Amino acid sequence: MVRQRDIWFLATFHASRSIAAGMINVALPYLVLQQAQQSPLILGFVYTTGALGTAALDWWGAFWPTWLAGRRCSSW
Repeated sequence: MVRQRDIWFLATFHASRSIAAGMINVALPYLVLQQAQQSPLILGFVYTTGALGTAALDWWGAFWPTWLAGRRCSSW
């Protein structure tokens, strides 16, 4: 039987893990660029490139299986 305390601990650990991951996602690339003596604009380019690359890989992953199966791709 799940107790109220167990649910509270689970929610607390989940929230702290999410906060830590967010801090690492923002702070680590910024610190790396500061050590390399680059501007925050370069960091923006890195994030933009990552977002566009992820979208392109998502589309590419949806395109090839449908093309190989001989069906029209739904994302066109």
